[in-house]
Amino acid sequence: MQWRYHTDADADALIADYRSQAGQDLFVVAMTQGRRSGTWLEIGCCTPDVHNNTYLLEKHLDWSGVSIDISADGYGVPSTWEIFRPRGQLVIGDATQIDYRQFAPYYDYLQVDVATPLQNFEVLERVMATQKFSVITYEHDAYSCSDGWTSRTMSRELLHDLGYDLVISDVWCPKDRHAGNPDQDTYFEDWWVDPSTITEQVRNAYRSLSDYQTPKYFQQLLFQS
Repeated sequence: MQWRYHTDADADALIADYRSQAGQDLFVVAMTQGRRSGTWLEIGCCTPDVHNNTYLLEKHLDWSGVSIDISADGYGVPSTWEIFRPRGQLVIGDATQIDYRQFAPYYDYLQVDVATPLQNFEVLERVMATQKFSVITYEHDAYSCSDGWTSRTMSRELLHDLGYDLVISDVWCPKDRHAGNPDQDTYFEDWWVDPSTITEQVRNAYRSLSDYQTPKYFQQLLFQS
């Protein structure tokens, strides 16, 4: 087995245009091996093209999906999404109150990133009761407060019991890219996959990446050849 890394021209283009906070979009690309025409359910989407985990997937790989946020603040009006994100359906609403049965039963990628750690878990619990996913990035915010540790513990128990594999635990950001304590490492997310759709070879190859200067989630992509 051989792997192509980010010296590949296509991967270079993806890395140059990623818009996520901690490389979540690049993780999705790596786990799905550059899949085209995938789907997302993005809960807590914020802006359409800044610190957004699905912009790259739509722009470069023709993905489509549903993006949910509690208000249109931060990106003007929903018509802004129609301009920047024509393949995305923007839903304005409280993610803790939405009936997720109205959406498709399967998406390639789930993001959960709403207001507080316990609300994140409430949303995760609701959506996992009705949907399945190949890749999940879940924000527990364990660094921020005791509720964050609770969110992390409960989410890990839930997803483990559902058969998901924790590929990367306690993702962190360089301190200049996060609003946390500048003297504190900001361990804030777990990244999961469904082992029935993401092969063990892909998962283990990603786990084996190492970069001692910056988190590997930012600047390393891998594709099986």
